[in-house]
Parts: sequence; C-alpha cells; structure tokens
Amino acid sequence: MDAVAYALAAGIPATISSVNVETTKASLPTNLANHGQSTLGDGTVLVTGGSTTGSDSQRTDIVRSWSPTTNSWTQKSSLITPRWRHRQSTLADGTALVAAGETSGQIPAYYYRRYVQQYNPTTNVWSNKAQFPQDIYWTGQSTLGDGTVLVTGGYWTGTSYNTVRSWSPTTNSWTTKASLNGTRRQHGQSTLADGTALVTGGWISNQPSSDVRSYDPSTNAWTQKTSMPATAHGHGQSTVGDGTVLTTGGPTGTGYVSAACYSYDPATNTWTTKIALSNVRIAHGQSTLGDGTVLLTGGSYTNSATGNPTSGVQQYDPGLELPTPGRAALLGYLAAN
Repeated sequence: MDAVAYALAAGIPATISSVNVETTKASLPTNLANHGQSTLGDGTVLVTGGSTTGSDSQRTDIVRSWSPTTNSWTQKSSLITPRWRHRQSTLADGTALVAAGETSGQIPAYYYRRYVQQYNPTTNVWSNKAQFPQDIYWTGQSTLGDGTVLVTGGYWTGTSYNTVRSWSPTTNSWTTKASLNGTRRQHGQSTLADGTALVTGGWISNQPSSDVRSYDPSTNAWTQKTSMPATAHGHGQSTVGDGTVLTTGGPTGTGYVSAACYSYDPATNTWTTKIALSNVRIAHGQSTLGDGTVLLTGGSYTNSATGNPTSGVQQYDPGLELPTPGRAALLGYLAAN
C-alpha cells in the first residue's frame, strides 16, 4: 500500500504538506502594525498607514498594494496624514474607505483625526469624504450588503464607546445606529454573505471578552451569537469564500498573545478550532483573497500590540482541517517508506 492509499484508508491527509496552512509571501517593505487592510475589487490588497515601530512617533502615511498575481508590493498615493489604529473596508464599487484612527499632531488635530478618505485604485487617487462625528480609534468596520459602511465601538483618551454609525456612499453622510450591548474596542468585524455584520471579542466594559453579536441593517438590531472559544482582542477577522468567518491570533484575555485560529459558521452558529498560525500575532492586517484564502500582513509576533512590528506576510488556507489522530501513523509510514 502506498502513502496515498494508506492515508485514504485511514481517513487522514494524504501528504505532509496538506496540513501546512501557511505560505510565506513577499514581505512588506517595512515592519508595520496597527495598519488598515482590505482586498480591492481588482483583487489586489491595499495596506494603509500603521506604525513602523509600534510607537506614536512612527505613524506612517505610506500606502502599498500587493498583487496575488506577481507576489509583489507597489507603493501608491499616500494618505493625507500619517495614521494608525484606523479601520478600512472595500466598497461595492471596488474602492476602499479609511475611517477613524490616530493621526499626527497637526493643528487643529481633530480636523485630521476625523478625516475619512476613499481610495480609487483605477486612478490611484484619494478623495475626502464626510468627516467622522468624533475622535476615535480601535473601532470595527465593514461594508454591509446594502453598500453602507458600519463602524462600531472604539476608544479615545481613556474611554471606550458602544456607539455605532453607518456611512452611506450615496449621500456621503453618517447616521447613528443601534448601540452595541456594551462599550467595545479592539474587536473583530466582518460582513457575512447575507449582508449582516459579525462582531467578535474585544474589550467590553474594560474586560476581555469572547462575546459575539450580529447586526442586521434591515432591522437596525443586534442579535447575540455563540461566543468565541476563547477571549480575544486585537485579532484578525475576515469572511472567507465558503461564508464562514476566520479569526486569527490576538491575546486570550490579559495574558499572552495567541496563534489560535477559529472558524465561525453562521449557518449552524458554531465555532470550530482551525490549525494555528506558525507564530503568535496581534495588531496585524487580514483580508480574504479572490481564491478564498486569507492574507495576513505585519502586526507583532510578540506579546505586545505596539512593540516589535514585523514585515512578515503569510497566506492562510482556511479550507485545510486539523490533522486527525492517525497522522502520526502516516508520518511513521512515510519515514519508513
């Protein structure tokens, strides 16, 4: 019996490489954390701002685009001001919207912090949009099925918020929506296939949380969902090709940063543990590519959301499952044959 037949008979992966969920891609040109990221309509990945050292003084306005075809980075038109801890999502027309975050200390500072910018990849041009109603960072953000952009929670000068706002690309205006169940920051957020938004983890009322909520824009209402398997904040999150939601990394409570990956199935309202990352990771960028895999960029491989950013880029395949107990037997067979 050959290795493949042995594996099939045992009901386990046929090759050792089939359980390698990460592929290393071209590194960012610089170390980066707390940046914005989304996959654009043309299939490229746009990375905006962030900090090169993890400190306020090293915020950047640099914008780069990664091509899955050439596995290369290209510098694009800069943000209007250095920005980090902001959020970013791709609109229905394939452009990107950047909102909230911390910016450099121009006068008046709030004028720049509240800037909302839209990026057009066809023209490589940024345009200003209606300013965000308040100073805030560490929000959640995603583009909903109706085309509006939902921004949730956030933090500013020692205060967390439960506020929720929606931006309309049609009217270029912000509208207040139903609040979160508690103040929340550093949470994950992505839009599901049905056009609703899923918010996961974060700090709720200054406590690390595993709480999960779903927002329906048609009813302007929040619904509680099954909690994450562990508390998490500063983690990555994106909805993948099969409609499930992948979360990656982030600290589990107030302790060490995790490499854990979890998948949420909205059809069954259940969580599944996936193969862990090769490194712990926090404050990284994450977005789903056209082939359903996920690109992770930058962040920190240490137990700090601000210290020691990395330039590492990995492509994660969420379709690969955890190896079965029989994998050890397969490895032994391959070693002997």
